[in-house]
Amino acid sequence: MRIISQGVLHMSRPSVWRTHRRLALALIPISLLAAGCGQQYVVLNPAGPVGLTELHLIETTSIAMGIVIAFVLVLFGITLWRFRDRPQNTAPYSPNWEGSRRLEIILFAIPVLIVAIIAVPTVQDTFKLSHVPPARNPVIVDVTSLDWKWLFQYPQQHIATVNYIDVPTGVPVLFELTADSPMNT
Repeated sequence: MRIISQGVLHMSRPSVWRTHRRLALALIPISLLAAGCGQQYVVLNPAGPVGLTELHLIETTSIAMGIVIAFVLVLFGITLWRFRDRPQNTAPYSPNWEGSRRLEIILFAIPVLIVAIIAVPTVQDTFKLSHVPPARNPVIVDVTSLDWKWLFQYPQQHIATVNYIDVPTGVPVLFELTADSPMNT
């Protein structure tokens, strides 16, 4: 940008805010590309029946939430387009929503239906997983919930791991859970 002051031409630098904004916008696609370079989430790669059941719950709720988000975004776009300000609009927009029983029922029923769709499989799987068969000679794992991580201690083997657990195939496991940080207690 050129600024002329008292007959002298000055070249002004772009503002610091504009430079930071451009840098941030350039970093967004780079960070999205780099996000795929990390390790695979263990939660999405289960190796046992409990993990498979939990993966099914994650997928079910994610699909339900995705449908809700897509529906809301489409309705938002339709609302913006339909009720946009146009030059031929002479009257102010003042809807009369008071006492619309049909609208109140719809706005109450949709969230209840969404919660029911998510709750039914969650409750079914929770009860299915709550029946634990008795095990002989299980591997005892002391699990401690810390800030943003899990600590797995194997007292019989005198080892510990963070965020990952390794158990031999076919061996029963007994988890003893504790929380150490205020965030998880």
